[in-house]
Formats: sequence, C-alpha cells, structure tokens
Amino acid sequence: MRLLIIVKARRDNSGSSERSELHPAQFICLVILNVAAGAALLMYPAVFFDQQALSDTPSRIAFLGFCLLCALLSAYIWGRQATIRRLRRQMEN
Repeated sequence: MRLLIIVKARRDNSGSSERSELHPAQFICLVILNVAAGAALLMYPAVFFDQQALSDTPSRIAFLGFCLLCALLSAYIWGRQATIRRLRRQMEN
C-alpha cells in the first residue's frame, strides 16, 4: 500500500519536475542570446559602417562567426537538455 502511494505521488509530480528541469536550460539560452545580441549590436557599426577597404572582410567574417557560434552554443545546450530529459524518462519506465 505504501509503495503504491509513493509511485502515484511520483507520477503526479513528474510534470512539474520536468518543467523545473527545463527552466535552467531556458534561462541559460536566453542569457547567451541576450549577451550575444548586445555584443552584436555594439559590433555591427564598427564592422559594417567602417570604410576601411583592406580590413573589412576579416572583421565581417569574425562578426558572422561570433553570431554563429553563439547560436550553436544555445542549440547545443538545448539539445543536451532534451537528451537528459529523454534519458530520465527512459529510466522511469
């Protein structure tokens, strides 16, 4: 009887625990994207409105690489969180 109550309690709390596990990943991704957007907005005028012909291409490549790396980092964190959630569900079943 006691075991049945514990199992039922775990099933009832499973939805809230999954949501609470998702919050840190969402927060981290939002922080990374906010910092990246702020840095990109500060870098954009220096990269694209500067009229230096010789150093123009490397700075644009660096700017686009920075934006791409920030997006990839967020996608990686989101993917790892999805993998952890999937593995925890498999362990519960």
